[in-house]
Amino acid sequence: MEMELRIGEVQEQFRVLNMYKYQIPSDDQQAVDRIGDEWAELIETANKKDHEVSGYKQTYASITMTGVAKFKKDLAAEYEKYKSNGPGTSDVSLDEGLELLQASKDLCQTF
Repeated sequence: MEMELRIGEVQEQFRVLNMYKYQIPSDDQQAVDRIGDEWAELIETANKKDHEVSGYKQTYASITMTGVAKFKKDLAAEYEKYKSNGPGTSDVSLDEGLELLQASKDLCQTF
């Protein structure tokens, strides 16, 4: 919509220039005369391409949703493990806690 408004504005500016007999290069005038049709063709082409790839987009969305669900499940399991056996538990020494913290950080980097 914004581009259509800009196109209309440019066409109106050229119309005013023509109305006051301002000399406009013919190439520029032809470009302005064609710009609306070219924009419509571009929109039509984009819509066709969007329709062509809609199957791929649905497949990608499905795969991504599956991956996100797996990630959430894995992350929840690791968080529970971290809470029960991690560096903040009372039966872990300071050195063991440091090692567990580093292991947790390394694991988070793999996600």
